[in-house]
Amino acid sequence: ISSQCMKDYEIIIRKHLKPALGSVPVQKLTPARVQTQYDSWVEKGMSPRMVRGCHMRLSQALNHGVRFRLVQSNVCDVVIPPKLPKPKPEVWDTEEAHAFLEVAESDAMSPLWHLLLLEGMRRGEALGLRWSDLNWERGTAHLVQTVAPDKNSRGEPMIQARTKTAAGARTVRLTTRTLETLRTHRNAQLERRMASGDWTDHDLIVCTSRGTPVNPNNVTRSFDLIVKRAGLRRITPHGLRHTHATMLLKHG
Repeated sequence: ISSQCMKDYEIIIRKHLKPALGSVPVQKLTPARVQTQYDSWVEKGMSPRMVRGCHMRLSQALNHGVRFRLVQSNVCDVVIPPKLPKPKPEVWDTEEAHAFLEVAESDAMSPLWHLLLLEGMRRGEALGLRWSDLNWERGTAHLVQTVAPDKNSRGEPMIQARTKTAAGARTVRLTTRTLETLRTHRNAQLERRMASGDWTDHDLIVCTSRGTPVNPNNVTRSFDLIVKRAGLRRITPHGLRHTHATMLLKHG
C-alpha cells in the first residue's frame, strides 16, 4: 500500500471513525449502531463518497477482527452505505471543442489542453509527460509518470510513477495538431529556460516558469479562465477527456 493511501486511511480513522465509534467496544458494535452513524453523517452533510470511504475502512478493520477471532462477524456486511450519485458527465460538441482550442492556443499551458482534449489523457498524465517520453518519428507519447497533489505537503505537486491501472505505462498516438503545438511550445520553452536563472529541469512538457511541476489543483483555475474567454458553457477539466471519447464515438 502506498504512503498516500496510508495517509488517506489515517485521516478517515482519526477525523471520523474514532470520534464517532472509538468509544464503542468492538464486541458491542451492532449493525444498527453503524447504520445510525452513517445516517447521521449524511444528515450533517458528509458526502456519500466519504461515508463509503469510512465504511470501507471500518469493514477492513472488522475483517481483521474476525480473522483474529475478536468478533464473530463483520457487522458492515449487513449495513447499507449511501449510494454514490452517477451524474452524466457534461461534454462539449465538436464546435465547442474547436472554440476552446482556438482560445487555448495562446495559453501558457497550451499543450496541456491539447493532450486532455485531443488525446484523452488524464490530467496527472499530461502534467507528468516529459519530452523524453515523445517519439517524434512515430508521433507517440509514452506515459510512465503522473503529477499529483502531495497531501503530506499541503497539496504541493509531486511526480510519481503511473499506477492508475494494472497495465502501468501506456502509449498514446498523438494527433497532427498536438504534435504541431508541442513543437511550437518546445521552442518557446527553450527560450524561457535559457533566460531563467533558477530553472529546475524535470524534462516536463507542461511546467511552471521555473521548470517545476504544475500543481494539479491550479489547472481548474486556468481552465475556467479559458472557458470564460471562449464564451463556452462550463464543464470540468475532466470533461475534456469525456468530450474526447464522445468525439471518437461520433467519428466511429
